[in-house]
Amino acid sequence: MSAPAALLVVEDEYLVAAFLDRALRLHGYTVTGPCHTVAEAMQAIAEPAARIDGAVLDVALRGGETSLPVAQELHQRGIPFLFLTGDDRIVRSGQAGAAAVLIKPVSLPRLIEAVGAMLSAP
Repeated sequence: MSAPAALLVVEDEYLVAAFLDRALRLHGYTVTGPCHTVAEAMQAIAEPAARIDGAVLDVALRGGETSLPVAQELHQRGIPFLFLTGDDRIVRSGQAGAAAVLIKPVSLPRLIEAVGAMLSAP
């Protein structure tokens, strides 16, 4: 049997991060994070023993940060990701590229469906 997919979660809002962590674990995923800053996420990605099969990224983080540098690093490593955001400007700006964008609030079934699609995409 194969190991469950490992997901990096980048989310700065405590309640949303806790929801994502629990929901993804209950659906059989392992979770790295939740990371609350770009620095934490980059450190998690760079960890030699880290296994990251995909990621769920909030776009706007505290202090004016965005997760776009994390998305760029994941893209360079060939790791799929999706954006989960309350701000649809990333969609309108074209900065999301080919990544899926879910707008908060999102239903649990829609989140799990999108994560599965992200992980199975070629």
